Amino acid sequence: AFDIMAQEGLPAEPAGSNIISFRLGNVEYFLDAMVEGEPGLVLDPKCKQIRKGFLGAYQYERLQLAGDTRFKDVPMKNSASHPADALQYLADLARHGSTKVATKVKAQPVEAAPVQFVW
Repeated sequence: AFDIMAQEGLPAEPAGSNIISFRLGNVEYFLDAMVEGEPGLVLDPKCKQIRKGFLGAYQYERLQLAGDTRFKDVPMKNSASHPADALQYLADLARHGSTKVATKVKAQPVEAAPVQFVW
C-alpha cells in the first residue's frame, strides 16, 4: 500500500505501533497535558466525528457471556472509529515525531515535553 501511495505522490510511513494501548496513550497524553495554562489537545468544533467518538460512539463491543460483563480488546469499527484511529496516529506523530522513532517504543509511550496539539 505504501508504494501505491508513493506513486500517487502521497508520502506515508508505517505507524509507530498498532497496539491499542500505545495509541490511546498518545491521545491521553495530550488530553492530560496543560501547556502554558491551556489544554494540550484542542479540537476544532468542525471535528464532529471525533467529538462523537469522545462522547461515546467510539466503544468496545460487549461480549455475550453468561453472568460476566466483558468487552472485546479492540474498539468496534464504526463511523467514529476511523476518525478516532486517525487522531491516535496523529497524536503518535505529534508526540514522537517520525513514527519510525515510536516503532522502537512499541507499547510503552515515551514521556516528551508537552506541546499543544490543535486539530
